[in-house]
Amino acid sequence: MSANADVSPNRPEMAVTLAVLFVLSTAGVWVYRSLEWLALGAAVAEHCEDCDGLLVVLQEEGLMSIAWVPVFLMLGWRPSHLTESFRARDLLVGSGLYAASLALVYGAHILSGVSSLESRGQVELWCVIVFCVLNPVFEEGLFAVVAKLGIGVHAMAGVLLSVGLRYLTHLYQGPVLAFVDVALLGGVFTAYYVRYHRLWPPVIAHAIYNAVELGWLPECAA
Repeated sequence: MSANADVSPNRPEMAVTLAVLFVLSTAGVWVYRSLEWLALGAAVAEHCEDCDGLLVVLQEEGLMSIAWVPVFLMLGWRPSHLTESFRARDLLVGSGLYAASLALVYGAHILSGVSSLESRGQVELWCVIVFCVLNPVFEEGLFAVVAKLGIGVHAMAGVLLSVGLRYLTHLYQGPVLAFVDVALLGGVFTAYYVRYHRLWPPVIAHAIYNAVELGWLPECAA
C-alpha cells in the first residue's frame, strides 16, 4: 500500500490538530533536553549509560502514550492509519533497512572524517531487551505521525518533517554528528515508511540498532 492511499481517520481536522499537539508535547520534551545536553557537551561526553537512564526514557514514553493514545482512538485513529499489519517478511525487510542505513552512515563517516560518539556503560541484559522492544515502537510511531502530517502536503514533506524532528532530538551529539549518525539513518527509515506505509520494518531496524549499541558497550572509566 502506498503512502497516497486513503488512511485518514474520522474528523480529520480535529485529528490533525491533536496530532500536532502530540508531536509538540512529546518531541518538545526531547528537543529541549537535547539542546540542554548540547550546552553541556563536555558532561554528556562523559556520561555513562545505565539501566536507570533507559527506564526513565521508557517511563516518559509510557506516560505520553497513556495520555495520547486514548485520544487518538476516540477520534477514530486506528493502527491501520499508521501502518499495515505485521507480517513475517517484515523481519527480513527490517534487517535489510538496518544494513542499508548502517552502510550509509559508515560511508558518511568516511567521507566527512567525523568520528562517532563513543558510548560507554553497563546495562543488564533484561533492560536491553525491554528497551529494544518498547523504545523503537514509540519513537518510530511518533516519527510516523510526523510523516503522516507532512504527507498531507507532499510525500517529500513527510520525509523532511520526520527526519528534521529526529535530528533536533539528537542535537546533543553535535550538529554534524547528529546529521551523520541520526538524520541519515532516519532518512532511510522514513523514506521506506512513506513509500510503503509499513511501520514494522523501521521498528525492527531501530530495535537491531539499539541492541547492537547497548549490547556491546565498553565499561565506563573508573
